Amino acid sequence: MMRFLAAVAAVLAKMFSTGWSLVTSPLCWLDGLFGGGSKTVMPDRDIPLPSEDEIEVAKYSAKSEAIGKNAVLSLNPALQAFRYATSDEYDRYDADLTLLKPDQKAWLRSLSEDDLKTVAAADLQQIDRALRGELYAVKGVDTVSDDTRPTDIAFAERLWVARSVADERHNVCAV
Repeated sequence: MMRFLAAVAAVLAKMFSTGWSLVTSPLCWLDGLFGGGSKTVMPDRDIPLPSEDEIEVAKYSAKSEAIGKNAVLSLNPALQAFRYATSDEYDRYDADLTLLKPDQKAWLRSLSEDDLKTVAAADLQQIDRALRGELYAVKGVDTVSDDTRPTDIAFAERLWVARSVADERHNVCAV
């Protein structure tokens, strides 16, 4: 205990021997902590503004980049479908789908959010196969329906006709 009191006395003696700067600096720190602000003034720094030429170059590069993106997207229907799938729900209205056929557009618009996320995670080759109507091109997502594929009713009619023709050949009554 005596050592502690001796250490405190030594600190106080050193504070008074060096002047009031050690006493006032913690008080200034507390003042700054509770909203007093610092006493030092920051020097003014001139931030150089870009010249008109630099602004024009930046505008031109941004415009050419947008033109390049649109040019690449207009080359491939799978890229357009990919961009549609990756875009936000509100940005999908503005998506360029000019290369897609009407049934492909209807297929894209009929997909749920989860299906669109699955399409967005797929390769462009898988999306292209799905647009062409290949089965199981993108796992978990139905592909574009082909109108030439027989439906269940058409299959049942063809089966009925085939059975009736077979029964007539054998002169057996169809049941």
